Amino acid sequence: MNTPLTMDAITLGGNRFGSALDETASYALLDHHLERGGTYIDTALVYADWLPGVERACSEKLLGRWMASRGVADRVVVTTKGGHPDVTAPLPQGGKRPSRLDPASLRLDASRSLENLGLSCLPLWWLHRDDPSLPVEEILSAVEELKAEGLLASWGVANWTAGRLRALRMAAHKAGVAGPSANSVAFALAPPAPGALAVDLVVLGPELAALHESDQLPLMAYSAQAKGWFDKAANGAATQQDGVYDHGATRTLLGVLSRIAAELGATPTEVAVAALKLLPFPTSAVVGPGTITQLDSCWRAAALHLDQEHSDLLRPWVSAAIRAGGDRPLADPTEDPDD
Repeated sequence: MNTPLTMDAITLGGNRFGSALDETASYALLDHHLERGGTYIDTALVYADWLPGVERACSEKLLGRWMASRGVADRVVVTTKGGHPDVTAPLPQGGKRPSRLDPASLRLDASRSLENLGLSCLPLWWLHRDDPSLPVEEILSAVEELKAEGLLASWGVANWTAGRLRALRMAAHKAGVAGPSANSVAFALAPPAPGALAVDLVVLGPELAALHESDQLPLMAYSAQAKGWFDKAANGAATQQDGVYDHGATRTLLGVLSRIAAELGATPTEVAVAALKLLPFPTSAVVGPGTITQLDSCWRAAALHLDQEHSDLLRPWVSAAIRAGGDRPLADPTEDPDD
């Protein structure tokens, strides 16, 4: 099927399917997502190869079995990823695994994903990581060849910096091909603290946000719920994520979210996810619920209406989260002269 240029407000993340979530729990979430009107489901060839004792590519394979058993391959958009370094290989001296963005590796990954998912064409395929040492023209040529053969309906990039993504899109324009139709990076109203994420992960910052806005390039924002930190913090629950999201002005932000949540009969996390609708470009929030109750909360967030007053309160915080971009603590926009 052809992938539309705009995505659903909610994308169901599948990184725990077949591992932390067994087949019964995974199928229940997938069935419910479909019943709620969800069509986008995100996975990756590498999910969850880093865990011992689980089936390789377990998430993709489970999704393939689910689609076949339900006969819904034509009703969903499974977005998957390739080109990730081999996480099962021993870590070499220097701590960096070899890149896998060469044409042979990309072709192998795409073919494996097609087999795992039981599809003849991948609706939306992401390059899971970048290798800045490779010319963008080489990567573009390899992926566009797969698309020309009908193996990909469309493709995007994940965890690419603004400079590399801009260069890739310019190369696509020069070559007369569509190039990447979407981008995926981390973004939540509470950005991760500086240095909290792995060095090969990218957080939405000012330069990337400007590119998305000028080109109206769709964004798939992963970690959009800040791992549930807002609700946990509001309930006084200690969590291992405290060091990631409890920094700068995030507690002040929590107060704003809690006030709006009380007025709307929602939770702080639901309000935070709804605030992504204030971004000036198409955005889908990737969510990773473990239960039907949590998935319903995600759909409530998607349906939550923010009136003018609430939007005016939240929009400066959206801008502040972009400015932080994973490089610095979140600043209170009411005290930030740059806002």
